[in-house]
Amino acid sequence: KELVRQCCAALHHNLQFQFNIDALPQHQAACIRSLSTLAGRMDGFRSAIEYIQDFIDIPGLMMWGEEVARIIGYNVEQEANKYLLKKVFDFESKYQTAAAPIPNYPRTESDPLCVNFMGRTVSTLLKMTDAQTTIFSRECSGWFLADGQEVCGFRTISLLRRAIGVCGLSGIDKLLSFRIMHELHRFVKFFKTTVKKQGVLLEQIRDGLFPEWRIPANDSIGFYASATKKNRDVDDACHDMSPTCWSSTTSAEDDP
Repeated sequence: KELVRQCCAALHHNLQFQFNIDALPQHQAACIRSLSTLAGRMDGFRSAIEYIQDFIDIPGLMMWGEEVARIIGYNVEQEANKYLLKKVFDFESKYQTAAAPIPNYPRTESDPLCVNFMGRTVSTLLKMTDAQTTIFSRECSGWFLADGQEVCGFRTISLLRRAIGVCGLSGIDKLLSFRIMHELHRFVKFFKTTVKKQGVLLEQIRDGLFPEWRIPANDSIGFYASATKKNRDVDDACHDMSPTCWSSTTSAEDDP
């Protein structure tokens, strides 16, 4: 019971991030410090359990792994509720036990939309890897600013694994999957309500551009000006939708 309480407190207090898009390098450095502190705390807990297990004859490392997995699973489950129609409440959770209950903490002022530390971690990773401010390099397996400074890469993911373990990384993957599903549902709804109304106009533009590999023969500049003017409402709606939908979706798909 005390192990669960201490681990939950360490995860809650260390995984809080103050994000400022105008000071991304400083934010990244603060994230690294928070993850390093948490990794040290979790390593200390694990080492203490491993040290005393032989003296009091308990399966300490097995207990450690089971309890950390239970804490992560519970927080992923509660964070995923905002994407689900049928929600799993605290008293219904399969991860809660009367012998060693997992405590609930209030939402933080820095990220009030997130329920717990798992949501804050995913939110921060998405902000650090936002396609509008960073560039993903497949060769370097990381996200970089325009000046070449790394924002998120092997070091960040390695620290994250030390801090929340493999089950924590699996939980992040699960939350990212829920987020991708949510954003795609938003886009489908947007398409049905906004884009579909302009279906006839879009088909006319498509016919005028056919075949796509050839420049329109008759007054291509005038055709472009006319098409953009007629389609301005859809373009404006797409511009408003794109930053929130596609940026978060592509960043989530690229996350390791």
